[in-house]
Amino acid sequence: MGHKATGLANLKFLVILIMIWFSESHAVRIHVQDCCLKYSKGSLPFMRIAGYVEQKSNEACRIDAIVLYTVKGRWVCADPKHIWVKRALRYLSAKLEKMSQKNKVLQPTTASVN
Repeated sequence: MGHKATGLANLKFLVILIMIWFSESHAVRIHVQDCCLKYSKGSLPFMRIAGYVEQKSNEACRIDAIVLYTVKGRWVCADPKHIWVKRALRYLSAKLEKMSQKNKVLQPTTASVN
C-alpha cells in the first residue's frame, strides 16, 4: 500500500511538472510572436493599411517598430524611422481625423428648452 501511494504521489508530481513546463514554454512562444523581431522589406500601399500599433523596444521586444495591419488581416513590421512609414502614419491620422469630423456632423445635438 505504501509503494502504491508513493508511486501515485510521484506520478502527480510529474504531471504537475509537465504542466508547468508546457505552460511556461507556451507563454514564451506566444510572447515572441507578439513582437517584431525584424523589419519587413518594402513598403505597403497606404490604401491597404487598416491600422497600426506602435511597438517599443524593451525586455520582451528587441526593436522599435510600427506594426501595420492590412485590410486583409495581415501585419507588417515596419521601421519607424523610414520615410514611407512616417507618411503612412500621417495618412492614417488624417483619415482618422476626417472620420472624426464626419462623426461630429452626424451626431444629433440636444438643446435645452426654457
